[in-house]
Amino acid sequence: MLEFDVLNTAIAKFKGNTDGELQPILNGKEVQLILKIEDYDIMFNVKVVQHISKSSVSILKSRLAPPQDLLLLVTRYVSPELMEILRNLNINFIDTAGNAFIKLPPLYINIQGKRLKEPEGVIKSGRAFQPAGMQLIFTLICNPRLEENPLREIAEYSGVGLTTVQKTLKDLEKQGFLAFQSNKKYKLINKGSLIKKWTVLYPEKLKPKYFVGRFKADNNNIFDIKDILNMGAQWGGETAASMLTNYIRPAFHTIYVDSNRIGEFLLRNRLRKDPAGNIEIIKRFWNFNPDYDPPSIVHPILIYADLIAMGDQRDIETANIIYERKIAGLI
Repeated sequence: MLEFDVLNTAIAKFKGNTDGELQPILNGKEVQLILKIEDYDIMFNVKVVQHISKSSVSILKSRLAPPQDLLLLVTRYVSPELMEILRNLNINFIDTAGNAFIKLPPLYINIQGKRLKEPEGVIKSGRAFQPAGMQLIFTLICNPRLEENPLREIAEYSGVGLTTVQKTLKDLEKQGFLAFQSNKKYKLINKGSLIKKWTVLYPEKLKPKYFVGRFKADNNNIFDIKDILNMGAQWGGETAASMLTNYIRPAFHTIYVDSNRIGEFLLRNRLRKDPAGNIEIIKRFWNFNPDYDPPSIVHPILIYADLIAMGDQRDIETANIIYERKIAGLI
């Protein structure tokens, strides 16, 4: 569903569930919405984010330009758990399922419990897109033709169990992402669709399992973290994207760290836990050493996923650049 479709569908659902109406107007390149309900006539700035997750909400909150109470988040679907988080953060939103939260005292709108109806033909996530399966998919995408190897080698390379490899490959075949060839070897197919699906599901399916927390450095200059590779770590997200493209100035930093060295990494760099900090630490979930340049950053597919999850327009633009330059050639 494109941004334009998300916006229009959410507006229509809101009108159908309330006595109010959201009228879009174009202000330069920006879209604004006028809420007309009862005696109110309120102008909202609009931020359309296709998909949001628990890990991206706090980042989104920190980037909302003031006045935050006059900004309306428009997204595809807000789960009950996310809805509670958004309400606690006082983030006004509407979604394409018909859920809504607008709190501008004395005006209060709270519509919840609406479920998103998936179109016919949509393939469920299945075993392949559960955490261990996604870990395996990431390994296969980053290592072309690995799927042709014996299953035990794939299991060792990906760091998941042999049974998980067997069941995940069968599910990928069922979903049309893997073909069994005449030479009795598997071959990944429809890689573009596979990468896009993995990217969308990464923030909610895989990242939470390895998320350590958000931190703040004593020294505000994050680039004082020296020799990151020797500490079992790599840059992801905006910092890595900046190194690849020079298109974005990182404000939020994602660092993937070897699980056995997280304590050492935090101590040596004097990072302290802070829910509002601009550094997130995630355990590395892969069991191989990627061969690409520069080695201090994670694979471009993971950078792409990090940026898409941020939801910021500049991040999405940068993600598209990385996709064209670094990922399209893998398909």
